[in-house]
Amino acid sequence: RSLLADGEGFSESVLFSQDGTELTGTVNLLNTSDRTITYKIKTTSPDKFRVRPSSGVLHPNNSTTISVLLQPGHSFGSILRDKFLVMSFTLEDNLTSPTELA
Repeated sequence: RSLLADGEGFSESVLFSQDGTELTGTVNLLNTSDRTITYKIKTTSPDKFRVRPSSGVLHPNNSTTISVLLQPGHSFGSILRDKFLVMSFTLEDNLTSPTELA
């Protein structure tokens, strides 16, 4: 695999912690390949979660931290069956701008 979540392959869960009145979680992505990759994170309940950044570009051996915030009005108990999907693919060397990816 060229994209690792939490440094140990794809994590099976997002661990949330309470920061004041907000429930937040993080996912760490690491590009272990020698090629530039792009990623996008999707969720089964986009109305419940704010994922930032939800997409981006990772250069070789670089990492990024994704923040997952439970939106107001949703309880922690209501998210137990929700899932996240991390999609990624290798970019050609000459495609790195967001306009070219669209």
